[in-house]
Amino acid sequence: MSDEYVANHVRNLVAMMGFDMRKSLRDRDLELEAKVMDKLMELGLSSTDSKKPLERFLKSGCLLASLYYRHHPTDVKVYTAIHAILLLGVDDYFSDVSLTRTFAHKFGTRKAQGHPLLDCVARLLRDETPKIFGPFTTNMIITSTLDGINGFSLEATFPRGFLRAMPGFSCWLRSCTGWSAAYACFIFPNTKFPESEYLGRYVQIMPNLRDIICYVNDILSFYKERVVAKEGCFISNLAQEKSMDDYSTLALVCDYVLSLDKEIREFLAEDEIILGAYADFMLGYMEWHFQVERYRLNELGLTLKS
Repeated sequence: MSDEYVANHVRNLVAMMGFDMRKSLRDRDLELEAKVMDKLMELGLSSTDSKKPLERFLKSGCLLASLYYRHHPTDVKVYTAIHAILLLGVDDYFSDVSLTRTFAHKFGTRKAQGHPLLDCVARLLRDETPKIFGPFTTNMIITSTLDGINGFSLEATFPRGFLRAMPGFSCWLRSCTGWSAAYACFIFPNTKFPESEYLGRYVQIMPNLRDIICYVNDILSFYKERVVAKEGCFISNLAQEKSMDDYSTLALVCDYVLSLDKEIREFLAEDEIILGAYADFMLGYMEWHFQVERYRLNELGLTLKS
């Protein structure tokens, strides 16, 4: 019952958002992976020990860049892959948050972070971001990344969650931890979408897009996190907050995502360029979750067609 319920809601969500469950990318981009490793060395991760924690994220990070941002130039894909790999590494590696909780202050004062992985994140944000993105999106990417690291530190400080749920807290914390505003900004590099021409055309979709990125991930993660692992997750936290069961809350979040998607598509109906960029990103975003084994969606009978 529970597996079928989850599968039906996932299947309906992606279909309503235009994803036909077809695999668009079959082979690893080994050239991109090599360029990413070279850039990581350039950013200061030159030793084997400092790169080792990131190796298991190389394939999924490069796949992310190739699917989410498939029509972007190589330098943008390298940047987005590195951002994903580094932040996945931070999330995985730092069980002790003594360094991550001071990241923003050290970043602002240009102090060493105390770990080569965090120093690499700081260099990426400070030195590489403005080469690819305009001033507004650069600021958004930096603040989203700082929020993500801070949100991760907060979650790690309270690994068992909170006994009581204040209305709105779950959504606020989720908006911090997903780096979703950064992923949204990555859709619009300055070389393809110069801010002088396009900023006013895409900035108004950012709030909806940020939430869609978070909540689609939560929906597609629900099976592995809650049904299989019995772990707490955004949807279970929201269920507690609203005094609902997990499955009803899953349906509620699905409906909310579809309403946000509808609003974006209606708002952009006369702007084919921005609408196309949004729609293309969402197709890649959904496909990535089905291609990455960690989400275990194949166990629900949800497999991509060749």
